[in-house]
Amino acid sequence: MPILRFQMTNGRQITVHARSEATVIMQDRALTWTFDVGGRLVGAFREGRNYRRSFSNQIIEKSKSPGSGVSGRARRTLSPDEVRALEVEAYDFAGKVAMELRQLGPAEEGAALEAAQHALAHVNSYCYTSLERERDVYEHIYHPIAIMPPDQYLALYLQMTEGCAFNKCSFCSLFGGQTATERRFRLKPPQVFREHIRRVRAFMGEGLALRHSIFLGDANALVIPQKMLLPRFEILQEEFDILPSGLDLRARKDWTAAHPLYFDGIYSFVDAFSTRQKRAADFAALARLGLRRVYVGLETGDAQLLKFLGKPNTPDDVVRLVNECKAGGVAVGVIVLVGAGGAKYARAHIRHTAQLVNGLPLDAHDFVYLSELIDFPDSMYSHLAARAGIRPLGDKEIQEQMQALRDAFSFPCPARRPQVSINDIREFVY
Repeated sequence: MPILRFQMTNGRQITVHARSEATVIMQDRALTWTFDVGGRLVGAFREGRNYRRSFSNQIIEKSKSPGSGVSGRARRTLSPDEVRALEVEAYDFAGKVAMELRQLGPAEEGAALEAAQHALAHVNSYCYTSLERERDVYEHIYHPIAIMPPDQYLALYLQMTEGCAFNKCSFCSLFGGQTATERRFRLKPPQVFREHIRRVRAFMGEGLALRHSIFLGDANALVIPQKMLLPRFEILQEEFDILPSGLDLRARKDWTAAHPLYFDGIYSFVDAFSTRQKRAADFAALARLGLRRVYVGLETGDAQLLKFLGKPNTPDDVVRLVNECKAGGVAVGVIVLVGAGGAKYARAHIRHTAQLVNGLPLDAHDFVYLSELIDFPDSMYSHLAARAGIRPLGDKEIQEQMQALRDAFSFPCPARRPQVSINDIREFVY
């Protein structure tokens, strides 16, 4: 799409990039506002800080702080008053840019001006009040969305299931655990799931163009038996255009040209214990219906630590699951819990985790995520750790463990190595 650059009457240099999936307005390369095609504020860069907005109208601010890696990130959730102030500023700014664009003659900029004016008309149909109204709609469509992998933050989230079928891991409070606020696991019947899809699509509107994949929630949506899972994947095929796998470059180009609003595949979490019956043929059948990658919580390759964390599987169960997925043509995201077991388990955690990961058939389609253990107040893990005399790792030790794991990972073909990245659950919003 064309990019419009011009100077406002106050001397500021403005760039308006009206992309097919988003509208980006930049001022002097120091201030950036990003909106989806429908006009919703998505994020911003302002005064050296990054902002990400959720559909529930919460905004997370991220900035640099002393330190490196995860410890070098300062993050906080803005107060309601701060959210309002930031959104008012964003839409006021977009309105001023739109007014100045009216002073430019069509002959001066041509297609770039027309595209920018069209995009800003959508942006200026929104304001703080309309975002607040949409928050109420969003909260009627979705139960709280707890977490997604970082590479799926811009996926279209669909709650085929709600909650976690296990929900007893000592370190996890994302679904209420064994507290009074525990969310019961629920599978949506096919017709209810289809209605959920249609409500989500209506809510997203033109903003659907920003979503490039489909993520099936919640915690372990693929836990259900294959005979119940396949019909729900068929519903997804009926409701959306999902890029077929195995297309060569020419066929892919032709297919995407014929399907301008498409998704590159379906993604989901999976566990290594309730899916013990699933084999390569099962994953292959799901792959034919669009499944591209699953994310499994390895947490650790150390069997004793895994037991301490309350996981009902062994490290070998994760090896089996990954092998079955890869044999069925489904990529994996392996999640490692950094800091788990504190100082007591640190050496064994690094050694056994690296050994296990190095033995997996991973390639460039896969991820290894390093996710810092966040010890929620009054969690089961904190009580167990205190009882066992486990000293938690400090920020510096967490960074050292992350680096030690990276250094210990060894993949035979550098060109096809999986991506090793950080998954910080404190930075997730949807």
